[in-house]
Amino acid sequence: MSSLSKSVAELANSNANLGLKCSELTDDVNQLLLTVDSKVDTAFSKVNTEIKNTLEQTFYVNADPSIGSDSNEGASPQTPLKTVKAAVAKLVPGSFARIKLAANNVEHLSATVEVPDCSVIFSTYTQDDWQSIGLKMHFTGSIAFNTRGDNASVSLELFGEFQKTILMSGNRLFENLGKATYSLSSDSASFPVVVLYRNTTGQFFPYFVAANYAKYSKIGMLSMSNVTFASRVVNIAGEVVYEPMPHIRLDTPPVGGAVLAVFNNVDMHCEQLSNPGVELAAGSYLISKAAGLNHIAPPVTASAEA
Repeated sequence: MSSLSKSVAELANSNANLGLKCSELTDDVNQLLLTVDSKVDTAFSKVNTEIKNTLEQTFYVNADPSIGSDSNEGASPQTPLKTVKAAVAKLVPGSFARIKLAANNVEHLSATVEVPDCSVIFSTYTQDDWQSIGLKMHFTGSIAFNTRGDNASVSLELFGEFQKTILMSGNRLFENLGKATYSLSSDSASFPVVVLYRNTTGQFFPYFVAANYAKYSKIGMLSMSNVTFASRVVNIAGEVVYEPMPHIRLDTPPVGGAVLAVFNNVDMHCEQLSNPGVELAAGSYLISKAAGLNHIAPPVTASAEA
């Protein structure tokens, strides 16, 4: 073989080896890319899960001290928190959350609930082994639910065929420092949400406010379905009797704004109702839809008739 032919053969062999090495390198690079893609997908999946877990939260609250504890995670009925305050403290602004309250007839006692700028639904849950079923909430602050955001939404979807009571020590159910959407509802006309408030002598506000939008000139919404308002409920000769509140109203912005109010099967046992449950300030607007908004005034006494 001539030296030229030998050189050509060696060059061809080198090219073949180079091609093989390139092919191997390409396989290695492709394998690395697959590994990277897999790791990236896993990382994104974890991030998406973390984001979802943060922005879509569910917490359970059981006021029974033998079951609930604020040191629990609150992520299941088996590891519930003890207080509504602890559950709300876990809410993230901008998130959607559901806080499930145990309807075991143990009173959920709370001061004012400060809800961040998020959407939260308060609902109920029961368990088959509970001996007694019923929801009791007791708010000791002047306001039950207070919000501080422009996109806040607070819904109490207290569903179930059992008694549901909200005892108010203060005179405001909802109040906002921005604009907010509020709703209070039961799915059963036979078992409405009963809101009890009794004015005490010398209290600064001699009336009960369903929702107060009086802080800023903005837009708010209030909806209620299957709700009863009274000062207290008593049982006389086996009959349930609701004692009236002094005055019920819904406040609107003092310097202009609008409130959309929707009432469905709402009984207001009160001496005075700012018809239809609203006192409008100058420059404010109310858009209301009422189906079964009942002002049930106390009976007129014989002395009053005279």
